[in-house]
Amino acid sequence: MADTVTTLKRERAKKRKRRRRQAVGLLTFVLSLLGTATIIFFDVQGIGSLLKEDEDLSVYENLISPLVALDPAPFASIDNGDETTLLEAAIWAALNYEDTTKYTRNEYDAIILPSVDVDKYITKMYGTDYKITHKTFHDLDLEYSFDNTTSCYTIPATSQSGSYIPRVEGVNNSGNTKVLTVAYLQYSGSSADLITTGTDTLEVSKYMEYVMLKNSNGYYLYAIRYPESQPTE
Repeated sequence: MADTVTTLKRERAKKRKRRRRQAVGLLTFVLSLLGTATIIFFDVQGIGSLLKEDEDLSVYENLISPLVALDPAPFASIDNGDETTLLEAAIWAALNYEDTTKYTRNEYDAIILPSVDVDKYITKMYGTDYKITHKTFHDLDLEYSFDNTTSCYTIPATSQSGSYIPRVEGVNNSGNTKVLTVAYLQYSGSSADLITTGTDTLEVSKYMEYVMLKNSNGYYLYAIRYPESQPTE
């Protein structure tokens, strides 16, 4: 009986992993279609500077996509956020928006990602005052190995693990603060079906609010919180 229960738990865990990767597989696919325009958006303009006055909701979605995919726990300030989750999101921002052909790969086709590129996206996403200690960590069955000698991460040859794709449905401005109302979209079918049928097959799983604070360089993520009430479709 115990063996049967253990087997069922393992199968359920595998299904959850597949669903998470299917959803973010679409995110990676969409970002690849954006190509050069997306890279210019992050690398030349910078996330923070574009958030100064731009109310194009896709700007915000590009900023928070790698983090939303990981479904981070709410936090009242960036210093209270889970450091490993914030680090993983910055790693995937670098992989999504940098030209990955410039990176070395090992014999297992894993990307060797310099931490300096990760630091760039940590600054762009969380502001100049937020610092993260680079380290080896795990997410589900994936290992992100950090080499202190080379200051590089070894990134497995797989898509980002994650559950959700963001859709920003509103921006509330108040002084030096912007509050984004973010719909967390989730798809239960295969990634192939999703690419064929389009994003209208995605369903809203929940809503969260992303609080952005302004500094001298633009707007950066400060907090994530539950809305006072969940909006209805």
